[in-house]
Amino acid sequence: MFVFNRLFVASKSQVSLEYILLVSAAIVFIIIVAVLVRNVVMTPVMNQSSNTSSYIRNVTVNLTNFTPS
Repeated sequence: MFVFNRLFVASKSQVSLEYILLVSAAIVFIIIVAVLVRNVVMTPVMNQSSNTSSYIRNVTVNLTNFTPS
């Protein structure tokens, strides 16, 4: 009986350790995906926004400095 209880406790602790490892791996995976999405998807959007704002700034400067011929 003592041996069975000892094995059962070891089995429960092993299962707990496996769950902890599984959750840790899932968290690491989510972090990696978040970083990749941020770098791959968001960077071009930020660059496009910067280019668009530069274009708008140039157009408005040209309008304010307009001299009719």
